[in-house]
Amino acid sequence: MLPEFGRLVGWLTAWWLAFAVIGGAQATDLGVAGVPMALGKSRNYDGIFATLRDAGVTVYFPTSQYLEQPAPMSLGTESDFLAPCSPNAPAFEALRRNGMRLLIAGELLYARGSGLPALDNDPLKQIIACAGRANVYGILSYDEPVSTGATLDDVSGLFNRVKEIDPTLPVLMVHAPIILDLPQLATLDDQKAYLKQVKSYSRFADVVGFDVYPVVKEVTKTGTPSSQGALADHATAIKDYMRWLRSSVPNRGYMMVLQGFSYADQFEPNFLRSIAPEEILATVRAPSLEETKEMAQLSIDGGAELLVWWGVSFQKDDTSQIWRDILKTTRAISDAP
Repeated sequence: MLPEFGRLVGWLTAWWLAFAVIGGAQATDLGVAGVPMALGKSRNYDGIFATLRDAGVTVYFPTSQYLEQPAPMSLGTESDFLAPCSPNAPAFEALRRNGMRLLIAGELLYARGSGLPALDNDPLKQIIACAGRANVYGILSYDEPVSTGATLDDVSGLFNRVKEIDPTLPVLMVHAPIILDLPQLATLDDQKAYLKQVKSYSRFADVVGFDVYPVVKEVTKTGTPSSQGALADHATAIKDYMRWLRSSVPNRGYMMVLQGFSYADQFEPNFLRSIAPEEILATVRAPSLEETKEMAQLSIDGGAELLVWWGVSFQKDDTSQIWRDILKTTRAISDAP
């Protein structure tokens, strides 16, 4: 093959694949970040993935954090999908057998500030080999990078390394929403400056979105790019963030990370009672089925090509109401004509 022709074919292939990722014509993919704790402990991935597939979920982000405060705690099952690995490992065999696609946490592959590993020994290459390329959905860049202190060098380095390994593999980036009681977002000027940084960081992603956990608004203190410092309910929050993404971060794919938990689920119960007044605790709850369905549909209507529910690993087992409501929602979406 002539070098010039080879470059042309490569460019056209990359362009077509990028269009497939960014274009809005495809159906929305549905994903979960982990599963309820009892399921995670079982490590029965055939059973887990079969349950998810039956409900229309095809993207799995392996996290097993089951407590946020007073200290983060995890089951450690994330390691089942990390390098070093073998294609014959039960987790990867179940992934392929059930047609599940893996969303990989870039933060677990490339520690910030420590430099990138040698290309020949890059853990991403190992994971792709273990899962199979068809079963890797994409790489999630550093979580909420502006808010957590990741630098532009961090996110650009991760993006460029992923593209060096596989130009067709999408890099996803999720940003924190505007939380109105944070000192650094106290004024409209602060919020405007934050969103400007979000735009800048989003250059190093193929798919961009927000974590939006707005239930209950008086507890979550969620604002939006257009709420002018006012609290936003669940519907307003989703619509405003999707609208902002389309207008401010054009020519990208879009995603939304939705609330699969009550804020009380993140805390050890005795610790929570020691810090939260009873009148506040009485208002804390997970989204209802109606709210869960509405947030999902508004995300899809706004152009989201991927929905991921976060916080399901805070649930003790699969009898949790929010877990059941999420699966009802995903099943309804996947069954829709």
